[in-house]
Amino acid sequence: MKSIAMSVALLITLTLAQTASAATIDVGALGDNGWVSTDTRINGVNATTPAEIAQRIDFTNVAGTGAVQLLSPTASDKATIARVDTTTGFGTLDSLFTAEYSWFKDSPVGAAAPALKLGLQTSEYVGSPSGRIGEQDWDKVLIYEPYDNPNAGTTPVGTWVTQSIDADNGTWWMFSRESTTATGVINAPHNSLTLNDWFADGTWGSILQNSTIVQVQLGVGSGNSDMVGYVDYLETSALDGGMRNDFGAAAVVPEPSSFVLMGLGAIGLAGCGWRRRQSKS
Repeated sequence: MKSIAMSVALLITLTLAQTASAATIDVGALGDNGWVSTDTRINGVNATTPAEIAQRIDFTNVAGTGAVQLLSPTASDKATIARVDTTTGFGTLDSLFTAEYSWFKDSPVGAAAPALKLGLQTSEYVGSPSGRIGEQDWDKVLIYEPYDNPNAGTTPVGTWVTQSIDADNGTWWMFSRESTTATGVINAPHNSLTLNDWFADGTWGSILQNSTIVQVQLGVGSGNSDMVGYVDYLETSALDGGMRNDFGAAAVVPEPSSFVLMGLGAIGLAGCGWRRRQSKS
């Protein structure tokens, strides 16, 4: 009977493990779960074909775990992956926003590291075209730079760093495309603010708060030559109910039915052994 109890415990453990893994969404290639390349460039020119994009975005090379690699060999390169929804968006930007992502870099370039960006449609959005892929979708973008946030230290080389962000923790700078006061420029006179500080700003607060999130991006920007960065995962309240998007090739695991069959098989074997022992006694 002890063996049967142990087998039942094993079945329960396997089932719980399978349930836990279901809370993670595996993203092993562009197209998975809606992830696409947006503002990705080669020598300043938009990367539009799969072959071109693969020169800057790679789900094969990893840094100790499954990850997406983002490359910027020259200062005019960019590598950007994104979820995009210009129809209904990913909800509104407010004080309940949270995000967490894990990044790594094996390039010694300055302070650069993979950044998190939110493309926003605000009350100033008029949908003017842009020569750069994806920029026509938003009029403001908030950029969270690891080097600009204390818990990132000095964006170390060769180690994984996890960034945790909410409305009071983590600062963002802004790029505005269509405001009459900041057309296509960085958010003068500010440098970098938390979301709640942005919402309290006399000029930008009413524009940014409750704007619609239409893009969630991860990437390395221009001006960062020889940059090699990785992102392991992203969790954010803006996507999939906060479920983890785990980048890199997914590990092969048994289907849920396989777990059940394995457990039942173990119970059956234990039961046979118990019956044999009983018949001999």
